[in-house]
Amino acid sequence: YYNPPPIMQYTGTPSTWYSSREGVLKSFTEPKLPVGHPDNPYSFPVSLRYRYADDVEMFKSTAEADQYRIMAGIEGINYGWDWNAAVGVMGSKVDNDIRSAKHASNYLNAVLSGEYRFGGQNSPELLDRMFPNILFGGESKQVFADVRASRELMALGGGALGLAVGAEVRRDEFDAFTSENVANAEVVGYGSIAVTGARNIASAFAELNAPLTPKLELNGALRVDKIGDTETSVVPKLSARYEVAKSFMLRGTVAHGFRAPNVAETGKVALSAFNNGVQDPKRCAVANQIYDVLRDGNALDRADSTRARDLGCRVSFASSVQGNPDLEPEKSKSINLGFVVEPFKNLSLTMDYYRIERRNEIGTRDTDEVLA
Repeated sequence: YYNPPPIMQYTGTPSTWYSSREGVLKSFTEPKLPVGHPDNPYSFPVSLRYRYADDVEMFKSTAEADQYRIMAGIEGINYGWDWNAAVGVMGSKVDNDIRSAKHASNYLNAVLSGEYRFGGQNSPELLDRMFPNILFGGESKQVFADVRASRELMALGGGALGLAVGAEVRRDEFDAFTSENVANAEVVGYGSIAVTGARNIASAFAELNAPLTPKLELNGALRVDKIGDTETSVVPKLSARYEVAKSFMLRGTVAHGFRAPNVAETGKVALSAFNNGVQDPKRCAVANQIYDVLRDGNALDRADSTRARDLGCRVSFASSVQGNPDLEPEKSKSINLGFVVEPFKNLSLTMDYYRIERRNEIGTRDTDEVLA
């Protein structure tokens, strides 16, 4: 798809963005044409509004995604077990090429030196230096093997006692990247992302389904997971359903749960992004006072009033996020109770009560929380 050609528009307000590699803020201010510039006939610097439409074909984005999945499985019934197993590999790769942004130093050099001629003929090589191609990409891969089996163990009052078991091993790999000019914070206003990580996963489960009577059925399960360097997680579940009458059934479940941190949270991560329209708790009150004073001033004061207020009350700034290799899994406990009513055929009504408790939730701190 095509992007609009970039523009030159002097405002005096700098654009800022963050360099994750250097750990510093970068800044860019649109220049005026200096005195002596071949396109400035005046004896003072001139601001210019101009669209760089030399070659509109160059300002476009191309996204390409490739995905694959290969799997082989086998299944059978032996010694009373109904079983299946599989091995496979799957992955994807995405490249998003974009061209519309300015290379901070190359752009300034070309404009201020007069190498770029406004309204004139400019070479593709110069345009490529001023407005380079940038890339955002990602690649993931997963290799796995699993086996599952089930069988009936014995007869109970309401049917057969059923057992299901299974196990899986898996390796996940993930990589997100940008082109070097973005990673080095050379392109105006672009944050970057660099994530590299991998983890090994092993899990096993067992589940029993016990119809004790024609009306009462119990189900119990246990799952064990070892994910990466985190501690082994053991997750139990117990549920029951009781048919009070043909048109009324009670049901309930008690369970534990967990979520292991993913490679984008624990791996080698360097993310720079932007927060827009944030209220600075220390500066907003003063900014509003300045706004009130300027609104009573002359035309220039009034023109500056909104910007003065926004500098404290609608702040935009860069932020940096990094991975934490010491993260442990989130944990949860849950309970649900409910019933199903079937007043007549083809109509059923349900009501359920849920209570879910989560602890050690993984995430980034909210911007307002950090500022407070």
